[in-house]
Formats: sequence, structure tokens, C-alpha cells
Amino acid sequence: MTDLGPSSATTVLTREQYLDRWRVLHGQYDQNASSLVRPWLSAVYRLSAPLARKHLPPDIVTATGVATAAGAAAAAWTGGAWLFLAAALVLVASVLDGIDGAVAVISRRDDAWGFVVDTVADRCSDLLILAIVGFAGAPWPLVAVMMAFSMIHETLRARAGAAGLREVLVITVWERPSRVVTSILIAVTAAAVPSAAVTTSTLGAVVGAVLATCGLLHLAIAVRRALRGRVVELPSEFVDRKRQSPPDEQ
Repeated sequence: MTDLGPSSATTVLTREQYLDRWRVLHGQYDQNASSLVRPWLSAVYRLSAPLARKHLPPDIVTATGVATAAGAAAAAWTGGAWLFLAAALVLVASVLDGIDGAVAVISRRDDAWGFVVDTVADRCSDLLILAIVGFAGAPWPLVAVMMAFSMIHETLRARAGAAGLREVLVITVWERPSRVVTSILIAVTAAAVPSAAVTTSTLGAVVGAVLATCGLLHLAIAVRRALRGRVVELPSEFVDRKRQSPPDEQ
């Protein structure tokens, strides 16, 4: 997220204000729909609020998260016992991914550019985290399927939002936490039993590829049902320009 300057962060949101703001940013998603969402958000708030009070730029947290994911991939590439470190770094990177946006929201420094930066950083981290599966011993074609379907999954959700879909709709089996857990489990298993690393990593990648496929299909069906027949909502200034343009320019 992008820093708008210390003056905009003189006060921070309370926990309840943060939860309300999160709900608005996520299409009025019901935080009680899952037993894990609200406790997770509360934990993120406790970690993020002190950083927000210190006026830490959210972009610093975002960059640290990507760097941590890169470190995890590098540790996995080294192999052996380093895969334990890779798993630990993936966990840290996933926590930082939640903290950066929270710091921006709590310190009232969440803006459109920061949203874009955070999204791009998340996709870079996704690819780095999933690369660990390949470094652990899984066939790279399976890893490529997981990577590709993860990117399509996120692109589909983003384009649906751009087309006017504000609500979350569904939580699939292949959201970011699933990718993180898959990577961690494969890395730990490969490090714990090196002689079976290829076998266990391949099995894990197969499960991951199946989950990625199911998650993408689930989201695609939900988005199609929600958007089919709906007119794309164009920005008002774009519509005004089109109306004022000469006929040969339209």
C-alpha cells in the first residue's frame, strides 16, 4: 500500500473501525460466515496497529513480504534441510501479506495506487511460493498448472470487480491460504524425508493442481451467474466524453 505521509496517520482506526472498513473493502463480506475470518482479522489488527502508530509506510511491509517470499524460494532451491527454512519464511510472508494492507487501512493511508501495488506484490509472492513445490521435487508441469490457474483465478476475480461485481461471492478451495498451506506442507515433508521428496512433492502437486482446477471452476461459475446479462458499469467521466465526442470519433 502507498504511503500518503505522516500527517494522514496521526490517528489510527480502532479494532471495530478496522473490521468495518475491511468489510466495506471486501464487498460487505460477512466476517462471521467463517469461524476463521474474524479471529484472523483481529490477530492482524493486533500486529498491525503498533506499526501504524509508528507511521511505518505500508509499502515497506509489502516489499518485505515479497523479499521474504523470494528468500523462501531461494532456500527451497538450495534443498535439503533448507526446505524447513523455506516453509518458515512462507509462513512469515503470508503474515506480512495480511499486515501490509491492515497497516494502510488502520493508519488511513489506503489509496487506489497502494491497492494496485499490493495486488501485484501478492501475485509475485504467489509465484515464488508455488515455485517451492518444484524446488522440493515436484514435476514442473504440475507446478506450472498450479501457477497458471492461480493467476487466472485472481485475474478473473479482479476483472469481475472491474465489471461492477462488488461482493466477494464465494471463497474457493484455492484461495491464497490454500496455496500457502500446500507449499509449506510439501516443503516440510520433503525436508523431513529426503529419500521420498520427489514422491511426496509430486503427490502434493497433484492435489494442488486439482484444488487449483476446482477453485477456478467454482469461481468462474459463480462469476458467470452473477454477471451474465449485466451491463458493464463505465466511469461517468468516460460516458460524458463519449457523449460529447463527434460521431466519427465514437
